[in-house]
Amino acid sequence: MKLVLGLKKMLRSVTVMTAVKTALATSVAWWLAVRLVGPAKPYMAALAAILSLNVTVADSVSRGLQRILGVLGGIAMAVLMAAWWGMNTWTVGLLVLFGLGMGRMLGMGALGTPQVAISGLMVWSMGHHRELGYAFARFADTVVGATVAVLINGLIHPVDLSPDAIDAAVSLLAMLAKSLTETSQALAETSSLKPEDLRRHGRMGDQGIVRLRQAIGQAEESLRWNVWARSARNRLRRVKAVEGLLERSHTQVRAMARMVGDLQGGGAGQRMPERALAEVIKQASVSLTALAEWLNGERLMPEWEALVDTERRLQAYWEEVDQGVDLLQRQLWAVALTCGRMVDDQRTFLQKSED
Repeated sequence: MKLVLGLKKMLRSVTVMTAVKTALATSVAWWLAVRLVGPAKPYMAALAAILSLNVTVADSVSRGLQRILGVLGGIAMAVLMAAWWGMNTWTVGLLVLFGLGMGRMLGMGALGTPQVAISGLMVWSMGHHRELGYAFARFADTVVGATVAVLINGLIHPVDLSPDAIDAAVSLLAMLAKSLTETSQALAETSSLKPEDLRRHGRMGDQGIVRLRQAIGQAEESLRWNVWARSARNRLRRVKAVEGLLERSHTQVRAMARMVGDLQGGGAGQRMPERALAEVIKQASVSLTALAEWLNGERLMPEWEALVDTERRLQAYWEEVDQGVDLLQRQLWAVALTCGRMVDDQRTFLQKSED
């Protein structure tokens, strides 16, 4: 049973699936090139399939186009140089030099640039550099191989990285919720956390934002040219919609944690009414958890109840505080005001989500 589960997990791996599709594309490209182009061994079709197929469909399209242009340029250069100077030690070097130069001038990238020189050398070394028919056949092989690679990668289980973007967003929400919970505990004087522990969450949140942006970019790339990705695009739109809210919430959570950490480290003595504010911040963490459940598909719509409860507790806090207290109380007000801005941002987001 463990062996079967292990094999299933291995087959779901992106690397293994890409290798399987590459092998399939190579076989199909060889078979198709023999029938469409001619009986000669279509090594260029096989090479184009191997070099074109990559993890994402968009990358396969890019690699395929570069491969086709590189082969076309290399073959043309080999034929022209053979006609002018013939084949010798010096012209081989010139072929490579001109091929790399042509690739650079055409902006063919790291993959396409060497293909010009490599393709020219292959045609030349095979001794067919004076045969236009052979050159056109190898170009046709390349077109077949690249096309097959793109089609197989796009039609057979194309990679979808949108779940990784959701995971990154949910992970960031969990991190922010934890930071709010610990900030709440520090305000209620039930936490053994040191001020630097609270400030550490800010640095962790910075890393979470970077990971989220990277995951969204990779997911967008994976869904380009993906004909089966309708539901995945909907998931990604949901993550992108909440990205801005998460960035603002991270800034606000970090500010609250830092301010409470400063109060903890200041030895300011009695602080009032911290327990009420602690309840507000604790409930704000519940609002973030509800957003994570929506992103995970556990809710059809974002949850209003947790946000409304946070707003109610925040209002109760403002009604309770004494507006004439000292500077320390004003520092606590800054925490409450920051929490209020986070609540307002969440309400704006939820209203847009329902439109």
